Amino acid sequence: GAQIIPEETLSTTEIPFTFPQTSTASDFLAKSLAINIEGITNLSFFGKDKPGNVETMKTLAVKIDKTSPETIGSYAQNGNQTRVTLTSADVLSGVEYVSFSVDGGNFETYSAPFAVTGSGNHSVAFFATDKAGNVEQPKILSFTIVAVNPDVTIIAPTSGSIYPVGTAVSFAGNFRGDNCNSHTAVWTFDS
Repeated sequence: GAQIIPEETLSTTEIPFTFPQTSTASDFLAKSLAINIEGITNLSFFGKDKPGNVETMKTLAVKIDKTSPETIGSYAQNGNQTRVTLTSADVLSGVEYVSFSVDGGNFETYSAPFAVTGSGNHSVAFFATDKAGNVEQPKILSFTIVAVNPDVTIIAPTSGSIYPVGTAVSFAGNFRGDNCNSHTAVWTFDS
């Protein structure tokens, strides 16, 4: 008969399986062995016939993963946007994918760091699923984006510059603000 020998971390157990002499491959595949220990179990097996001939030992590694993956969320604020990074790990089967949702929106599959924009409170919900189908409990990353007040810096003319009467004076400056798509500066002149 054939023998299956599972190697576990704590003990080695020999489980004999006997097949009739007319056994076929389908007879062999119909036999099962339950492995309930999380981790990697090496199954070593060999065949032995009635006269005592033994084949060379073969080994098969089986991974049992009952633990969900672990994901860490982090963020870095830069002006009117926040860059969110999600990092996930799973020791046994590996991470299949990470899902995230911004401010209660639809969940999407994470592939790279992303930006959240707009002043106010924000939240990013996220979780990972591993290759064994274990799903992490959702986590929430919360942060607040504070509006950047407009800031105009005049480059030209410099303060105290003197020009003859009738000269056209050009102004140049830098503008920084929360809505950098629309630049408005208000000028007032003393005469």
